[in-house]
Amino acid sequence: MDPLAQSVLTSLVVPIYELMSASGKNLFQRFTQRKKYRQELEIAIREYENRYHSRHGRIKLLGMTEAIDIDSIFTNIKLGKFKDRQFKSIQTLEESHRQIGRRKFHAVNLTKQEAIEIVNEEQFLMILGGPGAGKSTLLRKIGLEALKPKQGGLSNPGIPVFIELKQFTEKNINLENKISEEFDICGFPNAEEFTSKALSQGNLLILLDALDEVPSSNLNDVLIHIKNFVDKYGKNRFVASCRSAACYNSYLNFNDFLITEFDDAQIESFLYKWFQSEDDKNNKTAQKCWDILQKPKNSGAKELAHNPLLLTLLCFVYAGSQNLPKNRASLYDEALDLFMNKWLVEKRVQRNPIYQDLNPPIERAMLSEIAYKGYEADRFFFSEREVVQRITTFLRENLNAPRHLDGEEILRSIEIQQGILVERAHNIHSFSHTTFQEYLTAQYIDDHRQVKKLVTEHLTDSRWEGVFLLVSGLMRAGADELLLSMEEESRKFITTDKLLALLQWTNEITIEWDKYFHPTGKRVAALGLLCALVYGYKREFDSFDEIAKAFNYSRRLTSQLDGKLYGEFDRIWRIVYSGASVNALGNHRKRVRSLDITFRKLQVFQSINCPVLKANLESLKTQFPVSPQNSKTYKILAASVLETWLKAFGLTIEEITLSSEETEALTQYLATNLLIMKCQKASVRVSRSVWEGIVSRMLTVSCE
Repeated sequence: MDPLAQSVLTSLVVPIYELMSASGKNLFQRFTQRKKYRQELEIAIREYENRYHSRHGRIKLLGMTEAIDIDSIFTNIKLGKFKDRQFKSIQTLEESHRQIGRRKFHAVNLTKQEAIEIVNEEQFLMILGGPGAGKSTLLRKIGLEALKPKQGGLSNPGIPVFIELKQFTEKNINLENKISEEFDICGFPNAEEFTSKALSQGNLLILLDALDEVPSSNLNDVLIHIKNFVDKYGKNRFVASCRSAACYNSYLNFNDFLITEFDDAQIESFLYKWFQSEDDKNNKTAQKCWDILQKPKNSGAKELAHNPLLLTLLCFVYAGSQNLPKNRASLYDEALDLFMNKWLVEKRVQRNPIYQDLNPPIERAMLSEIAYKGYEADRFFFSEREVVQRITTFLRENLNAPRHLDGEEILRSIEIQQGILVERAHNIHSFSHTTFQEYLTAQYIDDHRQVKKLVTEHLTDSRWEGVFLLVSGLMRAGADELLLSMEEESRKFITTDKLLALLQWTNEITIEWDKYFHPTGKRVAALGLLCALVYGYKREFDSFDEIAKAFNYSRRLTSQLDGKLYGEFDRIWRIVYSGASVNALGNHRKRVRSLDITFRKLQVFQSINCPVLKANLESLKTQFPVSPQNSKTYKILAASVLETWLKAFGLTIEEITLSSEETEALTQYLATNLLIMKCQKASVRVSRSVWEGIVSRMLTVSCE
């Protein structure tokens, strides 16, 4: 087969030259024979294809030493029809965000469609998206598809021409000349004439990348030129890209489509394409990374993964250690810095002049104040007026901040250039990721020495847990102050005689245990056993939400303190939990025997006389016939079963009968101690002596 005929561009390029020849341009005089002409044209076409692949078919991100092929990493992007900013109230947006129950923001009621399908349907297409959403990569991919045999996934043929609009820094803008240069460099004969004919015939697929990156001083001229160019050569197909915050389509009348965030399937697909080396395949790196992102503790990182650029960052981080860093603050700091500075530098984008005097440290301080004030008020959305006012006030009150900057212009620049703040509805804004707001809130608390205030006001608020972890990671001088404050506040939950007595019981009952186990872990495990008994009893009659929470926190805290002890006690907890039920009397012998064997093996609860416990349960089985669950007899039997179990452990029903306030306090105490453990692991530095002291005092009656 003729090699030239195999090229997808041949059917488009050759007829144009034939037309030029027929119109009187004796182009073939330069060739001694047709064969030579076809050889030179073949070289030009192949050179154009190769040049497109080398210039636009490879990407180099985040400090990569080598560029990679877009085709090898590209994950199908989905688009949705862009709608004008809706007029919604802040209250409506807040309620909707909470009802969704997700950390990430997303466009609701947006019908998603494969990007290539939209490209086939639209002749004048504007692709919108936030920073790192994949706009430029998608445009490059569209050009690659046009070069594939039978146009790849494209149904409409066109010679792809990729133009980076940030090049237009001067007043003399000429798209036609720019396109002609692309053909001339590749050796197309009479490139100017070829370009003119190709445009007139509508044979080009013109890809205009990053309208938002045009220098502001030249933007109006570029918009006017593009509009006139499109009007003049409307037979061609045009695809442009722009950040959604900087949409200028009122000038161009393209059809706007928004790149939607990656869903779980796209994230997983990206991971498998990224980790595709033989070593990665053998080690199942992609699957392991995906599994880690699925864990609840990594919800913040998972939120970032919905953005392709930040997902790339996560891949780099994971590849370095085969895990995500325990110190999430460092990860989020890098992600924020990527949006604030590094991404613009990598793309070599000129910053808006009004924004140059606001250096990153000052901007961070300003954004952290906005984040903190909103988070403290339990708000994710802010009116434009409020944000502008906070920016203006910050600049006015900060001696080192530039005062000549305009608050509205700064907000606009942040949205367009960085995408850290975004407009969710008409004149209503939020941070692009909840994680960014949490991180900046933590930054504010650390900068303003508000650790004590954080602990006293928000220690028991689960919404602030992520902030606690981030604050501990930001305190580079050491998190001792935070951890000691949390310990001091947690002890305020254990004030009644019954709660103090229960802690004393955990200490006394575990003194004899094998020294191999963690001292504090033993106390928590014993308390977990007690919670399991009460939980098993109450589940048949009353609401057991709070005691169930206490049991769950006991288990998780034991796991944090002593993984081996947790593994052994998981079985014990399940035995006593099910044994506290009346229905368990039918097979109590097997259950108690198993418990006895486990106690002896672990050398725990050695004072417990399991044969006596078994005999007492046996007597209950014969003494009380099983009655309907709601009967008085059944309830008496249930109480007797619980009493029998408690007696074996040296307790009475009176001692473990807590008020609702006491049960809640116990739950909060366990929850705060668990948070203390998490904060220690998330911190950069903790004094060994301080930490050992905190752990040794957990679940003890006295701090001495």
